[in-house]
Amino acid sequence: MYSSRMRPLTGSLRRPLDAVFAAPSHLALLRALFEAPQGASGRELARLAGLSHQAANTALARLEGLGLVRRAGRGRTFLYTLNLEHALLTRLLRPLLDGERAVFRAVLQTVEVAVAPHCLSATLFGSVARGIENPTSDLDLLVVLGQARERRQMARGLSDLASELSRTWGIRLNPITFTQAQVRRHLREKHPLFMAAIRDGIPLAGSPLKEVGRGA
Repeated sequence: MYSSRMRPLTGSLRRPLDAVFAAPSHLALLRALFEAPQGASGRELARLAGLSHQAANTALARLEGLGLVRRAGRGRTFLYTLNLEHALLTRLLRPLLDGERAVFRAVLQTVEVAVAPHCLSATLFGSVARGIENPTSDLDLLVVLGQARERRQMARGLSDLASELSRTWGIRLNPITFTQAQVRRHLREKHPLFMAAIRDGIPLAGSPLKEVGRGA
């Protein structure tokens, strides 16, 4: 019986993910291909993955060399698909990427459950709402309360939520709270923060921010 005891974890069969994750472009294209099960052209995949055409072609060639991607066509027209018979895709990468897609939904649900019973409205705004966040970005949350006296209770809930998000996901929560009266005033004045939150924000709980500002 084969035993790996005391053997170094080297070699492409022992560490196949080294080649898969050798470049960020590999993962970006695998994500795009999982979203396009019928296949896509190199240009379309480059667009979906946010890569230049040249970078996408280079990465697709590497993934094809690893056996993870199949190419069909001739001349300059190729259709790329995942090789769903490859064990790395079925056993490791598909579960990993399926789990990754569930992360954002799980974070939003955690926030919604925590704040919904205590506010008139809660809106995710900022870089996360726009989909341009980076690993150091905060999770910006705009919470609207009915009365100023509710701030203390909401502050405790937000503190507990911040601790949970930090512990579970490594996310920093940046909550700001306003009363409904304050929101109405800021919307009348077309305050940039509120305009951006209405334009780009993701409603999480209660009424949409614009309706709260109207007194709905």
